[in-house]
Amino acid sequence: MAALQTEAQGELERLDDVDLVRRTHAGDERALETLIARYRHFARAKARTFFLAGSDKEDVVQEGMIGLFKSIRDFQPAQGTPFASFAELCISRQILSAIKSANRHKHYPLNSSLSLDAPAYSDDGELRSIG
Repeated sequence: MAALQTEAQGELERLDDVDLVRRTHAGDERALETLIARYRHFARAKARTFFLAGSDKEDVVQEGMIGLFKSIRDFQPAQGTPFASFAELCISRQILSAIKSANRHKHYPLNSSLSLDAPAYSDDGELRSIG
C-alpha cells in the first residue's frame, strides 16, 4: 500500500503546475499537498524580506502560506500566466496586506483601553496604567 502511495506521489511531482492546479480544483488533496511543498520556499523567501511589528517571523511565513493557498484557489490556467508568477504575486500581496493591517492604529482604542468594571488598583496596590 505504501509503495502505491509513493508511486502516485512521484507521478504528481512530475506533473507541471497547471495540471496540479487543475487536479486541485477538481478536489485532489494530494495535488494540493504537492503544490504546497513545491512553493513553500516562495513563502519563506518572501517572509525573510519583511518585518511584521509585534509578531514572530513565522507569522509572516504563515501570511505567505495564506497567499499561496489563495493563489492555488484563484489561479485560472486559461489566462496564460505562469503559476509561479501568479503565486509569487499573491504571496507578496498577502504579506504586504498583513503588514499594512498591523500598522493601522484603527483598533488601538479597543486594544489599549481598560474596562470600567476593573479595579483602578492592582493586587499589590499599584495604580493600573492605561497602556
